Amino acid sequence: VKFSRLAPHSHIPAHCGPTNLFLRCHLGLDIPDSCGMRVDSEVRTWEEGKIWIFDDSFNHEVWNNSNHSRTVLIFYVFHPDLTAEDIKECRRLIPQFLETRVWQVFSEMFV
Repeated sequence: VKFSRLAPHSHIPAHCGPTNLFLRCHLGLDIPDSCGMRVDSEVRTWEEGKIWIFDDSFNHEVWNNSNHSRTVLIFYVFHPDLTAEDIKECRRLIPQFLETRVWQVFSEMFV
C-alpha cells in the first residue's frame, strides 16, 4: 500500500508491470482535471473516492497535464483467476520475490 503523487505537467511513459498475479487498485484521492491513464487501448480518468482496478501487466501510462498534483492510494489484490492453491503458493513465494532486485527497481519507479 502506498500513496502515489504525480506532479503537475508530468508523464510516466508506457510500461508493463512484472506479473499478472495481482491486480493494481487506484483509489482517487486528489484528482485535478486533465489527468488520465491508458491501460492497453482503454483511456480513463480517476474520480475522487472511487477505485479503478486494472491488470498492470498490460502496457500502461499515466499523465497529469494540470497545474496541480494528482494523488491516488495504490494497493494490490490477487488476480481473481487464481485458485486457492495458487494464492497459497504466492503467499509462500512473495517474501522471496519482494527481496529480488527486479521487484525493488519496479517498486521504486512508482514512489
